[in-house]
Amino acid sequence: MEGADIDVQEREVVGLVGESGSGKTTLGKVLALLHRPTLGEVSYRGETLEMPRRNARSEVRGQVQMIFQDPYSSLNPKQRAIHAVAEVFQVWQGVSRSAARDSAMALLREVGISEEQARLFPPSLSGGQRQRVSVARALAVEPRILIADEPTSSIDQSAQAQLLVLLGRLQEERGLGGLLITHALRLGRRFAARMYVVRRGAL
Repeated sequence: MEGADIDVQEREVVGLVGESGSGKTTLGKVLALLHRPTLGEVSYRGETLEMPRRNARSEVRGQVQMIFQDPYSSLNPKQRAIHAVAEVFQVWQGVSRSAARDSAMALLREVGISEEQARLFPPSLSGGQRQRVSVARALAVEPRILIADEPTSSIDQSAQAQLLVLLGRLQEERGLGGLLITHALRLGRRFAARMYVVRRGAL
């Protein structure tokens, strides 16, 4: 992709809009250091980050989290929703299993998941509920920037607006920077302060 110069600040939402297959998801993964860029660099707070630098990569992966478009493959189908989030607290925060479970439940409530739903396995949850669990998993790391890759593409229409409103509220309350990746220009206009448009392989 040519001209892929993206700047995402904390406390603002930026849109990345383009047709399916235009490279938006790949670019998002590059920004989250999940893919290595073929050219150019990724920097965070003035520091250039490269894949081989494991310590820096781990730190930025804690600061930059990505929510993927498919809630059906993002979660382990054999792991209850509350355990999926509690696991993140244990790994990233180093807390006990009991404390992790309490923190996970509090965060799941914040994103609209009840205690009853939290005890369910992902196949028993709706697409919208699974995506909310994915949001909770990302927030458990306490990131400063959240990348949402087509977060509503795999959920029913009634849940789409609710999820985007939730993401907007969480972004504002937590002071997060956000990158909303979408093919729908109307969503970018509604939820992003400014937008980048991918067209014919260029930004």
